[in-house]
Amino acid sequence: MSRIPLATVLAAPARPPPLSTVSAALLPADTALLQYTSGTTGDPKGVELTHANVLYIGEATEAIRVLHEDHLQFLWLPLSHVFAKLLVAAQV
Repeated sequence: MSRIPLATVLAAPARPPPLSTVSAALLPADTALLQYTSGTTGDPKGVELTHANVLYIGEATEAIRVLHEDHLQFLWLPLSHVFAKLLVAAQV
């Protein structure tokens, strides 16, 4: 299967492409999300996390068995916090 450049996929008109088309165009080094800090220890800033970063967080958490189905989560950190994103994703 040949790769379709992500820019081509995102430039498609009106109707969004199927998820399979978009995911086929992604690479582990592509940006998955931009996470912003509040600046509590310095100036506010954005951090680019790649798909590889996000997958690593999930795989590492699964490997050390931090989360279980019967766990109850109380999130007081902003939802833009990396671990909070993991907890929200794990609920699905």
